[in-house]
Amino acid sequence: MIGEQLEFQISQYADNTLSAGERTALEAELERSAEARALLTEYRKLDEVLRREILVPEVNWDRLAEQISGAVGEEEIPGRRLVIGWGGRLALAASVLIAVGVGLAVYMKGTTPGAPVGPAGVAKVEGPSAEAATQPALVKIDVGPGDEFAEAQYQLSEGIVQRPSSVRVIASNEEAGQDTHRSPYQQ
Repeated sequence: MIGEQLEFQISQYADNTLSAGERTALEAELERSAEARALLTEYRKLDEVLRREILVPEVNWDRLAEQISGAVGEEEIPGRRLVIGWGGRLALAASVLIAVGVGLAVYMKGTTPGAPVGPAGVAKVEGPSAEAATQPALVKIDVGPGDEFAEAQYQLSEGIVQRPSSVRVIASNEEAGQDTHRSPYQQ
């Protein structure tokens, strides 16, 4: 059975459109395969029938091109004109006035006397000030296991250097008579 690729090459061979290298390779295949030679014979017979039976009128392509070019050249293409009505004119005028107004506002704001001058992109924020403390501050932060487990773990691992599993941060006001407390894990 002949594949599609070989059949296509045989049709090109019959039409004399193969390159020299492909032509040589196909001729070697035609010598080996009787089926390929039979298919080439069928293509040549079909070509003869088509040339003999179907009459194709002669076409003077240059003359046809001249006629088409002449017809296109004589055709007048109407020009287009854009007409803007009163509504469009008013909208355009309003847009221009808004743009000019915004531009002037931005320009005038940048040149206002007494306006703070600083680098671009820097904002100065003036906000509420910090309040004075009225009582001692005490903050406790626990991270890790509870107190009982942490002390038992510490006793079991005294000989091993490791990071503490619990950290306490306690701040106190010594002036108020409170002592600072240190965790057994702090060094």
